Order: sequence, then structure tokens, then C-alpha cells
Amino acid sequence: RVGDRPIDDDALSVAIRSLGVHLLFSRPGGRLVQTSPSAADEEALRVAIAAAPQAEAAKPALWAGASCVNGRMSEIVSFTHDTDGERLSGVYGGDGDAGPGRATVVLLHGAGTGSKERLVPLLAEFVARGCRALAFDFSGHGDSTGTLAELSLRRRFEQAVAVIDAHAPADGPLVPVGFSMSGQTVADLVAHYRDRVTALGLCAPAVYAAEAWELPFGDGAGRFSEIIRTPGSWRGSPALDVLRAFPGRAVLAVPGDDAVIPPAVTQAVQEALTARAHCFRLDLPDADHRLGLRLRDHEPDRRALVSAVLSGSAGPGPGQLSGAARTTPAATAATRLA
Repeated sequence: RVGDRPIDDDALSVAIRSLGVHLLFSRPGGRLVQTSPSAADEEALRVAIAAAPQAEAAKPALWAGASCVNGRMSEIVSFTHDTDGERLSGVYGGDGDAGPGRATVVLLHGAGTGSKERLVPLLAEFVARGCRALAFDFSGHGDSTGTLAELSLRRRFEQAVAVIDAHAPADGPLVPVGFSMSGQTVADLVAHYRDRVTALGLCAPAVYAAEAWELPFGDGAGRFSEIIRTPGSWRGSPALDVLRAFPGRAVLAVPGDDAVIPPAVTQAVQEALTARAHCFRLDLPDADHRLGLRLRDHEPDRRALVSAVLSGSAGPGPGQLSGAARTTPAATAATRLA
């Protein structure tokens, strides 16, 4: 109950994403459940939080809950992991539901304001399909320690490896799914884990020159920024060689309006993936570069990506198609490229 108004949804937890806090409503002995609030619920909760001086102090350090997708309840658990001089914040799900040999999906957010929080609905969808899944904040992002200026492509890779080794079954199959800058991180993980990576997802991916890999991101005026702003510097990226050699299933999600990733980069990634991989392209005509937000807020697109990554189809409809790439009118089918 917020003020004198009851919460309409029969939920045990409500998360308000835009506020960056999670409000957990529970009954004695009840399980915490993550649900999306109605517009009226969200507005009432906004007012209540704004009026509460202790709101920020009440923000939980750990988040625990459950997701219910397609009628399947799956627990989502928070964790922290100390590595690389930082404390990384993450969530995982599916340990109780996934049998032996099931893949662990690793969701990797992009740069800037990217965080695991926007990927929780996507994580829940993978868990509902029987996978283990985890997502975490790189240092300098979300609830993790550190600063963005001190982060680098190398540190992103090493942090991802540390989290995977701690929270995924040893020698089990992996499915990394990366957004924007994490396209590079996915390629780095493929090179590291080799045959353990059975499928991958690249959402508006970026790849970078080898000389940028070790450099801290800095404040936008340093050597890293100089390299990535050099036209064509990405063309010799080792990530493209890794993707050319990848033999598994790959899904390339492409927004219709990407003001960040040059079309030539997307084309190069696509050509690399079609060299050996069973490659599918999922076009999202109405989306911009921020595909993490798009998938968070649009369930059909979210389900289409998960279906494509796990089975090479995108839910109901044409499914696995052959032939040249084409733009679909909506995210209901992934086009097979190779």
C-alpha cells in the first residue's frame, strides 16, 4: 500500500527501473517476485519515494527476487564478486532449474550509462527457457566500484572472466551476449574460452583496434579516444578474426537507427560471422543504438532475440530462414545469413 492507495498487481515485489531502486513488497514467508508496475503504481511510488528522506539510504546493496516469464517462476539472486581491485555487482538465475550441461548465458552491458539493471528482463527470459544466466556491472558502472575513466577493454575482459569462472559451472557451455562496446568483450571471451562458447549474441556491436585494448578510457581526451576516433582504426581489429573463426551459432541484432556504430562496422562484423558461424540477423527497424533499453521495454523483441540465440529462430512465425539478409517489419523472425 502506498499512502491510502493499494498496489493493484498481486505482486510481492515491484522494481522501478527509472529510479534505479528496487522496492520489495513481501508477505510473511512469501517469496520476492519482480514485476513491472502499472503506470499508476509507478507514479504513486515515485511520490512516496520523493517524500521519503531515507529513500537513498534504503537502496538495497543486494537484490533478490524472482521472475515469472510465460508462467514459469525462476529465482533471481544478487551477488558481489571481488576482482581486479574492485567489487563487482551482479545477478544470476537458473541454478535451480537448469540441468547438467545447460548453457550459462552471460549478458554484458555497453559503455557510458550501461548497467546490468536494464538487462534483468532479458536475463529472466533466458532463465525461463531453461538456461543459467548472469549479468553484472563492469567497474565504474551501476552498483560496482571503480571509475569509468580507469576501465579499459582489457579490464572488461578480465572482469568478465573472473565473474564467469566464479559463477558458471566449470567447463560448461557459455553463451555470451554483448551490447555495443561489449561486442569486443564477447570476441575476447570467445578467444579465451574457445569451444566452451556454443553460441553468441551481438547487439549493435563495436570492435576496436588492438592498440586500444590496454588503454584506460580516460576522460575523452586521451590516447584511447584518439585511437577509436581515427577513421577506420577498427578495420584491423583482432575481434574480427576471432568472429571469422567462430563455428557456433551467432545472432547479430541491428537497430534501424544507430547513430553510434558506423554501418561499415556492422557490415564487417556480419561478414566475419558468415565466414563459419551459423549466423542469423535480427533487424529491429524502430530501435536506436540503445538495444539494452529497447529489449527491456519491448517483450516481443526480447523474446525474438532469445529464441534466435537459443534455437536459430525468433519465436512464432517464419523462424529459421535461409537466403540473403533482409529487414523484417518487426522483430518476429531472424534471417539466416550462413
